[in-house]
Amino acid sequence: MAVYQGARIRTTLGLPDGARPVVARRASRIPVRARKRLRPVAFVLAGILVAFLLGLVYLTQTLQAAVTNYQIDNLFIERQRLVQELQSQQGAIAQWGSEPQVVQWAQQEGLNRLGGKVRITAP
Repeated sequence: MAVYQGARIRTTLGLPDGARPVVARRASRIPVRARKRLRPVAFVLAGILVAFLLGLVYLTQTLQAAVTNYQIDNLFIERQRLVQELQSQQGAIAQWGSEPQVVQWAQQEGLNRLGGKVRITAP
């Protein structure tokens, strides 16, 4: 059986019955707080947050690329429409520039034909 010094009865030598002996106390130690460690749950939550933010950035970039492609397609369709209209206008100009069309229009407007063709040579 182990006996500890604190378990012994202390006797007071030469002290009156009501007096207590002064016992030397140990220097009290200042408790050192344990360092706070991040729990695994905090790591998991941080990982989820980072993954969520990366997902949002990826989704934003993907949507922006899709919108840009949509705008490019719309502009390409508009360009094709304008080219088609330009060709149509060029055809109308060529038609109205021909002599038979001009003569027909002039007759509809009540104008008469002048004499024969006159060619002027450059000096």
